[in-house]
Parts: sequence; C-alpha cells; structure tokens
Amino acid sequence: FSAFTDWSQVTASFAAAVRRQFGTQYGLAIGAYPPSNVANTDPGDVCVSVNAAHGGRTKSIPFVGHPDAVRARAVKQGLNFLRLMMLDT
Repeated sequence: FSAFTDWSQVTASFAAAVRRQFGTQYGLAIGAYPPSNVANTDPGDVCVSVNAAHGGRTKSIPFVGHPDAVRARAVKQGLNFLRLMMLDT
C-alpha cells in the first residue's frame, strides 16, 4: 500500500478494463485498502470505481473500525456503489 499512488486513477482504469475484458455492461474495481498490520496509523481511504458505457464514477471511502472488517466493508461498499449507479441509468 503506497501513500503516493493515485488510487482513483488506478481503480477507474481497472474498472474500464474489467468491463472491456469481460464484455459486460458494468465494470467494478476496488483499490488497495489500508493494511491491518500497521499499528497507530490513520486508517485511510479506499477507492471504488464503476465503469459503464455511459461513463464512470469513482469515490473514496474512509475506513474506521476494526482492521479485520476492512475487506468485507470494501466489498459491500463497492457493490452498493454499483447498485446505486445502476439505479441512476
């Protein structure tokens, strides 16, 4: 996990690549999440991107709470972001 990586651009590119590679209407990508083995650090954010034929969206989700819940929360937030984008079409 690098503090210098622009995860919004990375996840947007990944979401577009997923959509093209699999020939789907939507592509979903979740960026790297903060490691759980680093003590006394800011929990940080994770980027989630959805790409569709009509455009894409990316958002950053702050993480708070127990480190063991980070992955599950990232997945749930990503799927909810996809659901909300599908409702907008």
